[in-house]
Amino acid sequence: MRLLDRTTRSVTLTDEGRRFYEEVKPHLNAIEDAAVVVAGAASAVRGRLKVNVDPFFLTLVLAGRLGAFCERYPDLSIEFVTREHVGDLVAEGIDLAVRLGQPRFASLIARKLIEAPILTVASPRYLERHGHPAHPRDLTGHRCLQFLDPYTRRPFEWGSSGAKRPSMFRRQDR
Repeated sequence: MRLLDRTTRSVTLTDEGRRFYEEVKPHLNAIEDAAVVVAGAASAVRGRLKVNVDPFFLTLVLAGRLGAFCERYPDLSIEFVTREHVGDLVAEGIDLAVRLGQPRFASLIARKLIEAPILTVASPRYLERHGHPAHPRDLTGHRCLQFLDPYTRRPFEWGSSGAKRPSMFRRQDR
């Protein structure tokens, strides 16, 4: 069946072409509408996001930012799984894990979200009673609250900034 008449100067529909066009026109419009909807859905943030997050990080860093995030993405529901370890992300249906420190598994795709310095602090009263440590190794004789490495279950090692006098031992009168 011939749908078009062509000459060197024009292209016109035949009667069969006109009837065919009238039959497919609603379908073409529906296809165009579907393409617009799908394109919009690709840029919209919606659905469920299951996040495995360190409880400390959730409380101290994320909690204050969740309100603005939820307002920005009202069609997104977030389920937090708070654990000190990552676990099996695939088996547990986890979409995202937020952890402190360096990633331990090469199979994971990791991106740094924030730079958060770790500070060692003491109250003036404690320092008056127990003295000022001069070096991180001096902390072994002090009463300290330490965070555990979730992978080794041992306390993180004490460190310093590498300055002449480690920044963690500078006196700040505040």
